[in-house]
Amino acid sequence: MSPPPISPDSRCALHLKVVKRLDGYATRSVSVGMGEYLTATNPHILSTWSLGSCIAIILYDRGRRVGGLAHSMLPRSQGRASSPGKYVDTAICALLRDMMRLDARREHLRSALIGGASIFNFEGDLAIGQKNIEAAREALRESRIPIEFEETGGNRGRSVAFDTVSGEVAVSISKPPIIFKV
Repeated sequence: MSPPPISPDSRCALHLKVVKRLDGYATRSVSVGMGEYLTATNPHILSTWSLGSCIAIILYDRGRRVGGLAHSMLPRSQGRASSPGKYVDTAICALLRDMMRLDARREHLRSALIGGASIFNFEGDLAIGQKNIEAAREALRESRIPIEFEETGGNRGRSVAFDTVSGEVAVSISKPPIIFKV
């Protein structure tokens, strides 16, 4: 039996490994890099690491077990067509397009947002984390995709793993730094 499909148009350098799940399924674990996105069908674990001001956008059709994850760095592409995963606005469009190709149903899609921290406490135009959160909320609202889970803002980094079998999203939050004098 051939492995389940990964969308061919996803702009992602694939970092694959097979993991054995507790329920006995063999699952592909795929790491999505910064500025990349990936869509996949069951059974996959899509993960991304070291989200600071970047935001992870997860879309999921539970019935079809089709999911996607983007690690977006900036809120708006401003007409730039290359690297759709890099920008929140183009990442959501690319995830939707590729998930429809994998037989997802738009009316069944749900989303999750993780990240968008302000690690260095920048304000105004430099508050990229908050701008990413706002752009993602706006694009999902315009696309009529409900946000089921959100772990955003603050000043700590996060990593996320998304299971296309169960729809579970696991978020690790970095600990505050340990500061001491020598």
